[in-house]
Amino acid sequence: MTGDPGYLPGFGSIPPELCRQLAAQAAFWKAAVHDPQTGQLVALGERRYRPSPQVREFVELRDQTCRSPGCGRIAERCQYDHGIPFDAGGETCVESNEMLCAHDHQRKTHSNWHFRIDPDTAETIWTTPTGHTYATRPPPLGGVTPPTENRPPPHKQPGYPEEPPF
Repeated sequence: MTGDPGYLPGFGSIPPELCRQLAAQAAFWKAAVHDPQTGQLVALGERRYRPSPQVREFVELRDQTCRSPGCGRIAERCQYDHGIPFDAGGETCVESNEMLCAHDHQRKTHSNWHFRIDPDTAETIWTTPTGHTYATRPPPLGGVTPPTENRPPPHKQPGYPEEPPF
């Protein structure tokens, strides 16, 4: 926390020392990060280990599968992972967390595999124990890949019927 005053809904601004006291006693709290130039909200993080249902649903929908390179386990059967370990200051928010299957979560947590997430693109850069790097990015929702100039839409490709058979 900075030396800036906090905001308590229903009350208004409160002194920084009171913010620290309340945060130390709370079961969880939300950190609202704002742009110091404009005062606009830019991120909202929860200071609790388990994500809210909305945060978990957002990350599951965004990731669709385990984010480890080459793994295709569906996100609904994966574990919610803090990019930066929670006990090391990691936040429970969509910008710095991802879905990992149990195997890849254990590998990331208990070995020398590391990753970082770009908060703007959700691209994850994995670094192996040997120093090799791999990038993963969530697929577009619905698995839709925009056609290119050289590739016709899938239903026009050779061997595909013109209309679905239903």
